Amino acid sequence: MLVSDLGLPRRCADPFLNPITGIESALQKSRQPRSESLQRVMDAMGNFLLSSRAATMARFEGAAVVHLLQKRGAVPGRTGGANTSFLLRAECAQAIERLASTSDDGQLLAHGLNDLLDDLVWYRGRSGPYASANFEREHAHAILAGPGGIEERSDLRIGLTVMGPYTRFPDHEQTDSRVVLALSEGEFQSEGSCWFRERIGSSLFFPPGRLFAMRCTESPLLTLWCQRLRA
Repeated sequence: MLVSDLGLPRRCADPFLNPITGIESALQKSRQPRSESLQRVMDAMGNFLLSSRAATMARFEGAAVVHLLQKRGAVPGRTGGANTSFLLRAECAQAIERLASTSDDGQLLAHGLNDLLDDLVWYRGRSGPYASANFEREHAHAILAGPGGIEERSDLRIGLTVMGPYTRFPDHEQTDSRVVLALSEGEFQSEGSCWFRERIGSSLFFPPGRLFAMRCTESPLLTLWCQRLRA
């Protein structure tokens, strides 16, 4: 059952982002090179986004992101061990296993993500209009690159989002362009359009001011998303 939007605004705070500031407090001052696992994820993501099968605008935006990634950001060390509070790990692992069986790039991306899962800082974003009643407990985000990510940088943000079965993301108006790479099959909606289903490896581009939502049914939804940040 979906939450009614009666009396709710059509705009809400970005549900992709951590509503709690200070995520950087989990970082140490020491620096180290980009890990092989993170590099595999970035390489495979670039292959998907620059593929001739990618949507034109997703490919254009993806090319800009790939160009920025040629310059490495800082990779701070983290305190503590594995992130045992990540309650959707089984759902994430299920989607990654399916991803690994699709193609060479899917396998490369899956292996990189598997190695990173327990090193990521997972958090929940805010809910909003039309979100399913289970959204708050059945989703999680992690930042791979960007402010608070495992690669600290200010020019872009690359994130991972997982949703448990039968979960609907809230309607959200994009404040910055975002490219979403579907790592599992799922359904998406843009500007009140009919829901459309995307296969694994599909890329979608959402410009600023565009309403966006996604949902899944019996299988978890896993997406990788990226956006350039304004200076």
